[in-house]
Amino acid sequence: MDLAAGDLATSQITTLDVAGAGQTIQLSTTSGTITVDDVTGFNVNTADDNFVLTTAGVTKDIAFTGGTLTAASATLTATGAITHTGGATDIDTSAAGGTITLSGTSLGATGAGNALELTPGAGTLSLTASTDGVFVDLAAGDLATSQITTLDVAGAGQTIQLSPPAAPSRWTT
Repeated sequence: MDLAAGDLATSQITTLDVAGAGQTIQLSTTSGTITVDDVTGFNVNTADDNFVLTTAGVTKDIAFTGGTLTAASATLTATGAITHTGGATDIDTSAAGGTITLSGTSLGATGAGNALELTPGAGTLSLTASTDGVFVDLAAGDLATSQITTLDVAGAGQTIQLSPPAAPSRWTT
């Protein structure tokens, strides 16, 4: 689904029902932001599908404001930042061990409660920030550094902050 004008909030989707596992669900905007605020309209059968979220237009963000995107894999590409506010896990691919691929001007932000909250399980992470830093918290579980397939931050002096959840989970090499 491509929204030709304006911003898209997942709370606007009253029913998202996709039969069959491993389907691709693509949500995009031509010139607007995407806000993942509420996914109660997403049928439970979408948790085993591959989500692709894309913004187009000048500096259009993908913002997580409380909704958790549960998927087999998730690929998010924003012309602006990918941001987090609220206490929820942003993306959870742990059941399928799927890849989380994020690309934006920045991923998360510095300060308490502003890092993206991810749960990849055994899945991999690909993290690309084109003009600013990467701020990622592991919401649950362990993560080996070998699960990070791409960590690309453009510009000198940018911050990379990768944080594990509370004990007993950990980052391993």
